[in-house]
Amino acid sequence: MNLIQKALLALLLAMLLPKSAGAENVSFARGVNVLYYGSNAEDTKGITQLLDTLAEMNVDTILLTYPLYIDDWRGSTIREVHDADDTNPNGDTPTADEMEAFVKPAIAAGFNVMLRPLIDEQKLSQTGPGDAWRGLYQPGDPDQFFGDLTTILNDTAAMAAKLGVSWIVIGSELNSLEKSIYNYYWETIIRTMRDTIGDAGVSLTYAQNWDTGMYLGFPTWLNLLDGVAIDAYFPAYGTDGASSAADVASALTQWTSNLQSLRNQAPGKPLFVTEAGVASQDSDPNVLNQPWSWPNANLPVDTAIQALYVDGACQFFRTTMARDGSQMVAGLFWWETTIGHSEDPLNDVSFDFVGKPSAERIADCYAE
Repeated sequence: MNLIQKALLALLLAMLLPKSAGAENVSFARGVNVLYYGSNAEDTKGITQLLDTLAEMNVDTILLTYPLYIDDWRGSTIREVHDADDTNPNGDTPTADEMEAFVKPAIAAGFNVMLRPLIDEQKLSQTGPGDAWRGLYQPGDPDQFFGDLTTILNDTAAMAAKLGVSWIVIGSELNSLEKSIYNYYWETIIRTMRDTIGDAGVSLTYAQNWDTGMYLGFPTWLNLLDGVAIDAYFPAYGTDGASSAADVASALTQWTSNLQSLRNQAPGKPLFVTEAGVASQDSDPNVLNQPWSWPNANLPVDTAIQALYVDGACQFFRTTMARDGSQMVAGLFWWETTIGHSEDPLNDVSFDFVGKPSAERIADCYAE
């Protein structure tokens, strides 16, 4: 059989064999979140060092996460804030040039890059109720809010197409804005971004919070995206620092049906875990049971429990199979690191994993 005959036979077999309903033509994304601010762009040495560190951890995809701001709990204006001032001490939104300062060397170093503009929560918590966060935000004037968001995301689409970015996460954990009354706005955003992207090959997804599908259902506009995603702070109930990684993985299996339900919303499209991780702190209840627990500098550091979670969560997300027999998750992104991270990581209670035992566990997770 000559080469042409072999090629024709392979093509015929590909046409006849049944295809999986899972994520097709998407290799597993070995990812991390990198929190990025405009001021980071000046630290070219820090960018290079971080890229080298991530390569050593077997990371191949960077979810570049950067802030957008809302000034008031019920405000209607969402905006980019460049050159941060005292009203936005958490950092500034990178300009297009500042984004390029990270994205171009990252792609040149062989990384895939995904972009995620993320609504900063500081002003929400300052002006709203005690439990205020982005998942409870409700704009006073939805037309104005979504008009601003459409403009911002459309500019993001143009930038992504120019720089060679692979995916954009158009929103994250906006539980209250996933209600059906907002469907038209999201559909408009998706349509507008696609017109701007054209044939540049940039794909779109949206990250739901880990609990939303159980309560609000799934928005219909998820079907218009190229994939689905979840910030997966699933509790590993019944485990603690004395548990094994296998114990943590077993405890997480109770959430398999939630992942399956989300993937069912977009058959044949990839499901990404856009956030997973725990802080390096000793808390009560422990972070394995409340992985969303925010770092508290007054609590004792515990880097071992963070490493334990990485081991167990890696086993769960990398080995969980969907009902059709394909791999459930198409990519995993640990939360988080940044440029110029802690100079004393072993005494740092944050989610950052660089310089801690969990970095080695991530490297092991992504080694295969």
